[in-house]
Amino acid sequence: MAQQPEILILGIANTPAEYLDQLQAEVEGIHTALTKARQQNLCDPRELSQFTLEKMFAVFDDLNLSRRIAMLHYTGHSMASGLIVREGGRDKLLKADELRTFLQAQKNLKFVFLNSCYSEEIAEQLVEAGVPVVIGTDSGIQDVAARKIAVKFYELLGGGSKTVRQAFDLTQLYFEHHKDADDSPFRGFALGSDYPWHLFYQDEDAVEWRLVPESVVDQLERSDNLRKLLIVRESSDEAEYFSHALRVSLSGVANLMAYDIWQANEEGDPGKRAYAVEQAQSIAYLATPGLQGSLEGQLSWAKPLLSSAKPHFIIAGSGHVASTRQYLQHENMVAARDPQVVLSEFMTLEQLKKASDLDTIYRELFLKKLVELIGVGSDKEQLMSAFDALNFVEQKQAFDFDDQQKKVNFILIEGTPQCGHELLIRKILKYNGLYPGGQNKPVHLNVRKLVPSGFNEQYLWMLLNQGLLNTLSLNPDREEICRTIAQRLQQEDLVIILNEVEEVSLPELKNMILNLWKALNDYLPQSGLGNRLFMIFVHTGYRPDHCCVSEVALSAQNPACNAVPMPVISPLETEVFNTWYVDESQHFLPDSPFRRKIHQHRGEILQKKYIRKVVEEICILLDCPDVYDEVFKL
Repeated sequence: MAQQPEILILGIANTPAEYLDQLQAEVEGIHTALTKARQQNLCDPRELSQFTLEKMFAVFDDLNLSRRIAMLHYTGHSMASGLIVREGGRDKLLKADELRTFLQAQKNLKFVFLNSCYSEEIAEQLVEAGVPVVIGTDSGIQDVAARKIAVKFYELLGGGSKTVRQAFDLTQLYFEHHKDADDSPFRGFALGSDYPWHLFYQDEDAVEWRLVPESVVDQLERSDNLRKLLIVRESSDEAEYFSHALRVSLSGVANLMAYDIWQANEEGDPGKRAYAVEQAQSIAYLATPGLQGSLEGQLSWAKPLLSSAKPHFIIAGSGHVASTRQYLQHENMVAARDPQVVLSEFMTLEQLKKASDLDTIYRELFLKKLVELIGVGSDKEQLMSAFDALNFVEQKQAFDFDDQQKKVNFILIEGTPQCGHELLIRKILKYNGLYPGGQNKPVHLNVRKLVPSGFNEQYLWMLLNQGLLNTLSLNPDREEICRTIAQRLQQEDLVIILNEVEEVSLPELKNMILNLWKALNDYLPQSGLGNRLFMIFVHTGYRPDHCCVSEVALSAQNPACNAVPMPVISPLETEVFNTWYVDESQHFLPDSPFRRKIHQHRGEILQKKYIRKVVEEICILLDCPDVYDEVFKL
């Protein structure tokens, strides 16, 4: 598989009046500093002479380039209010807010380096706008020093396999030991601090990004406390895609390191190659046609090290499990009796190349089985997965729509939070390929905030008008709202969440929603629709006497409309809880708090009855309130 290198845009802005003669030397020095990364096809530096906003638009809007642009380095003049660029033969201020708006939309950027004077305020704005990491300065900087700092930083990032944070810290150490007494001319008026460059970020993970990955041996030496899974595969593109996607999906398991046999094969030292294989505590063989050829060829050095004594399993690929198993058994790399097999024949190369939803596919279909086989678990993400498995058997039967009907399926859910309606909604969304934070995220309307008192059907239409059409009106056009909903439902599912609806009787509330559904029927086409979901969740606040899901008994005249009766959420039965606990326990290590504490406190957990209270009690026992917050976040 041809690797696509990360692009570094080198933006240069010089002015005749205050000409900086080190700028081109800085750019050339960065090219040299990134030699190793360029040779490994990891980095593609591209120079943008006389840097302007228009030139940025041209390069970032190139579809072949934009998804690969990971770094932006600016060298030239600036001030707190923006960058000083040269356009049309005149100096021009590229305002900080313009730069912020533009870079905020570039979702693939890993970091920005503003190697110019007084760029600290710009850097802070960019980080607030979502750029992961920005380097800026708190004062004027010297021209020669600026060149040296930039070159050293990229030497460490691209030649030393350092993280952004490590490269920054080591560059500062280098500067303090090598700064000259007179590095002039200045890019500013004076060197205002001993080291004016600063690192700005919000997410700790962002500054741990590397341009050049660590070698697998380096990773293993830092991972003594992790369980290690080695993936053994052939060298084809399909097998590489599969291995990469599998490692990405397993990266969220906190106490596991998954790595690939070809990463070990890259080590030039035979001793290091052997070390990489011997460190594996579990081995996964990807059954594809070329596996045997690779193990007899380029990977023949690994065969004596791949012992059947270690835990192992086979991941099915392209229907070659039987022949792969027979070969591995003959070579004593897997057990003489049938080893465990994880099925995956449905995955195709085209699906792997898209990679848009692979993480979800792997987690849903493989993760639990792999966790069981590898012997890892007990992390918070696994607990999230366990809560997702809480059963809504009757409700699931209701939203198990017939794909052949191609209707708009209307669901009304209303009740108090203690029942865990949010979990049911997440399940329905997930079943329909939707996610709370995804592209088709629910439309949230906070009723108590927007309508403090006297909520009625007129206010409902006003809120829909605001939430769907983004306009305010005391007398909204109901037909326009229905047309908008109908148009959206022809393209995508639509979920509307009415939060904190507390000052209205439940029969009146239900009648409002049903009137909306009746009105919408007239605007939906009677054929040609996809199988769509139109769901309204009404969060009615904490009412101890009320806890249900509405059974909608509305017969729509439009044959393309289907009102779905949703059964009541009942208290959690002991048998259901026990079955859930037994099923989920196998995915956690034997000594995990999940197994020990939940078993020990089963009685008091079940006293909470309703799902939300049960989840809350479990999270308190396991000391993970953040998981509770995440479970009920829509």
